[in-house]
Amino acid sequence: MLKSLAALFLISVLSFNWYGFDLLVNILETHYDQELEKALDENDYDTTQIIELDAKVILPYVADMTDFERIDGEVMINGVYYKFVERKYENGRIIYRCIPNTNKIKLHHARSTFIELMNEIQAAPENHKQTSNSLSVKKTISDYELQHYSKLICSFHELFSAARKITSITNTVAYYSITSPPPELV
Repeated sequence: MLKSLAALFLISVLSFNWYGFDLLVNILETHYDQELEKALDENDYDTTQIIELDAKVILPYVADMTDFERIDGEVMINGVYYKFVERKYENGRIIYRCIPNTNKIKLHHARSTFIELMNEIQAAPENHKQTSNSLSVKKTISDYELQHYSKLICSFHELFSAARKITSITNTVAYYSITSPPPELV
């Protein structure tokens, strides 16, 4: 009886390590995102935490907006998740107002801490000598993809400055000129 309880306990700990913690974090993340969206829809948030992101965008035939409009979405800048509050298009620039999503930051920090702890438990002790015929580990393609992705994210984050409240982004889109006039209506 005691052995079966111990086995059941160890299996439940193993399954929690494999699936449970990730599932728990995803459920909490969804819950906190819904709460934040509800607070943003009801204008129940601290306006002193709002930052503005400013990007140059060329949109032909789009009129300037007089007021900000409420939008949904999020962006990560320098490891901080921001939730979009509202946006406005004026004078060839789009302005996003964002608020930091502190609960999501805490959950991702908890997830990374948990993963580090689990990796430390599985790591070999430092005082244990490795023999010459120990197994070697090959790098997989996903390791290289992760390095490339992290470089891409870092280069994207360099566009934003955490010290400033307003950040400018230059849109790099190719534009082509059309030499012929538009067709006439019949």
